[in-house]
Amino acid sequence: WASDQIIDEFVQAGKEANVSAIFLAVKARGEIGTKATANATGYTLNAEDGGGTYFNFFNIGAYSGTNPNYNGILYARDHEWDTSYKALLGGAQFIAKNYIAAGQDTQYLQRFNFTTKSTYTHQYATDITYAYQGGRHPRAGEDGAAGLRLGFGSDHRRIRAGRQGGQ
Repeated sequence: WASDQIIDEFVQAGKEANVSAIFLAVKARGEIGTKATANATGYTLNAEDGGGTYFNFFNIGAYSGTNPNYNGILYARDHEWDTSYKALLGGAQFIAKNYIAAGQDTQYLQRFNFTTKSTYTHQYATDITYAYQGGRHPRAGEDGAAGLRLGFGSDHRRIRAGRQGGQ
């Protein structure tokens, strides 16, 4: 799903939201994987839910239940994420406003909130392996195995959300 267009959209959304495009790509990869998925290629809603096609690269609103992905697409519908770019920008802005601004600027802090604000609560994900998985993927992306082709280079510093290039 990481076409040249989507890669350009990650970079542009990152710039507009002041969030590292690499961080966003790693987060999306952790949320929806690297294979074609309806969240990245467009999920068409049932007619009873209003129809239309929506995107949600970060699974925002995909809470537990019988169909968490569908819940995330309903969130995307409610925020009018009917193009891949709107979903990337909206998701980046959501993460920047609700997590990075609160000091949760790494995958680890978004999963295990040890900041002084809302310590141990306000977590992005409930998966106990979330931070571990997020830590594994940046290196794979650097090596090109992630299929994200964002020009990671060989810099092995921690990828922080609010800084371009992981600096």
